[in-house]
Amino acid sequence: MNLANNLTNTAYVNVTIHEAKTHLSRLIQKAIHGEEIVISKGKLHLGNHWEEKLEEERRANRFHWLDLAPRHYEAIITLPRHHKDPFDRMLIAQAQCENLKILSCDQKLSLYTEGIVW
Repeated sequence: MNLANNLTNTAYVNVTIHEAKTHLSRLIQKAIHGEEIVISKGKLHLGNHWEEKLEEERRANRFHWLDLAPRHYEAIITLPRHHKDPFDRMLIAQAQCENLKILSCDQKLSLYTEGIVW
């Protein structure tokens, strides 16, 4: 499916990692306005009822969904460009705004904050 059509004609946006990197600003704006964004490598096959399984795990581990807010987008703009991956930059911005830690083995993320756990 064409990304431009996908961004305007579906209840949620389903894009590959490459498309997400190419159109990050548009995707962030969509998310800020409450639209769901699904980013995939295109390799992962979750099988049937994956949404229910994900929700079960989220509840069992007492995780909470963190929606994108305008302040997260503003924080992305001010971040230094230590890391080129726009998705990781979005995670850093959210973590900084919400005073959260990030679980990652990506050493580049530690250039932004001490809030990296691995």
